[in-house]
Amino acid sequence: MKRPGHSLRLVTAAMQGRLPQPAAWPTVLEVANRGWLCPALYVVLRRADRLSAIPVPVRAYLSFIHDRNSERNRRLRGQLVEAVRALNAAAIEPVLLKGAIHLFTAREGELGSRMISDLDIGIAPAEMAPATSALSALGYRCFGSDREMARADDIAVIEFHSKPSARSAPYLTHDLRACSPRDVRDGAAARIPSATSRALHLIVHDMIKEGDYWTFRIDLRHLQDLAELAHSREGIDWRQLCAALSDRRARDALVVQARALEDLFGIEIPSDLRAGRLAECRHVARLVCASRGRAASVLRLTGNVSRGVRRMAEGYEWRGGSTFTQQVYRRLASPGAGSRV
Repeated sequence: MKRPGHSLRLVTAAMQGRLPQPAAWPTVLEVANRGWLCPALYVVLRRADRLSAIPVPVRAYLSFIHDRNSERNRRLRGQLVEAVRALNAAAIEPVLLKGAIHLFTAREGELGSRMISDLDIGIAPAEMAPATSALSALGYRCFGSDREMARADDIAVIEFHSKPSARSAPYLTHDLRACSPRDVRDGAAARIPSATSRALHLIVHDMIKEGDYWTFRIDLRHLQDLAELAHSREGIDWRQLCAALSDRRARDALVVQARALEDLFGIEIPSDLRAGRLAECRHVARLVCASRGRAASVLRLTGNVSRGVRRMAEGYEWRGGSTFTQQVYRRLASPGAGSRV
């Protein structure tokens, strides 16, 4: 009988240079595609000089996805640098977030490793009006909400972040700009958060804001990001994470995510973050939920109901409407968004 999370382990092992048997590659590609990791897998295997050891059709497929993603990311980087220059001209030095950090800092050979959907840029609340004006001068218009801006010929929306969401705010109280060194690229100046700050934001975003702790989801791309941060020269300061995520709910979420990093990517975790019985059960449930079986479907439904009940208890206000039932159904039955598995 296969261990829970067998398909995930195949992918994360390959991400560490340990290749699966030839017959397992369809599973690896299916899960890697769901987790937006095919370009990263190609870069890892190229760096480890293992591309020649994989089947030719697999190598051709990974190469194709990586090359197309590299082309997209070059365009995204040009769009990002142009936007940051415009913000600099308005006396704004933004803090880059998530994929925008990769675009701004990655070497050319690594640029295509990360799949990116939009450009997340952090600014102060008082900078929202001048930032919007600066991008409007470049032809951007509001898209979806006041903090999202887009142009017809671009391939990504720029999203401004001036403050954390209500669910994230209790855990993101530190001054992000103060722990974000200045970096300059092609005449554009931006702030790049420290590895620990980036890890904190990823954990809070996935486990608490998006509810992965309750819905048993795993954002595989973000988990890979956390593994890379842990392996980076700077590393992750786990004590700072424990201090920021100190209440019971946040600490439990941190322990469960740390357990996933330990189990799937071999990251060494401090002893005081070792998973207890309940955290281990939740970790196993997340592994099962990443599969396609009946047990996974039951767990996903259970997790979605749990999160829905929690959100209602936290003050959700029903405004009625004929689409309410459809919204509930989509919330309970829809697959994970983005790179969640």
